[in-house]
Amino acid sequence: MGKRQNLKLVLIHCAFPLMIGGVLYILFRSTSLRMFNWFGMLGLDNPIQVSRTFALVFKKDIPAWVYFSLPDGLWTYSFTSSIVIFWKADARQVNRWLLMPFLFAIVFEVFQWFHVFPGTFDFYDLLFSIIGLFLSKILVTKKINENEK
Repeated sequence: MGKRQNLKLVLIHCAFPLMIGGVLYILFRSTSLRMFNWFGMLGLDNPIQVSRTFALVFKKDIPAWVYFSLPDGLWTYSFTSSIVIFWKADARQVNRWLLMPFLFAIVFEVFQWFHVFPGTFDFYDLLFSIIGLFLSKILVTKKINENEK
């Protein structure tokens, strides 16, 4: 597979899902999250607040799972995609490395349940992460196989 096809896979299956998840966090999640302090230190609080005010009009029409659970699934999808893309040559290695996003997603949620990590346990976060992992493995592997033909 050529560099151009590899770059396209990375943009579509790694960067784009992270961007969408990040935008959902910025527009709809609580400003008490640490990242909003970082944005303030970078001088981005005003444009972000303007964007959040604009997005507030749409929030009532968007199901809560879109901005609470979908970002977790998108993060796991992106992480899994990066592993599949960069370790595509060795299927055994890929499957071993795929334990990382899977375990991160599960362990993080379970630790929230036991109050080891900040946040609130959410079954849908776990579900979306599992869907993200398997969907990425299936779609990216299929696309790689098509590109190699």
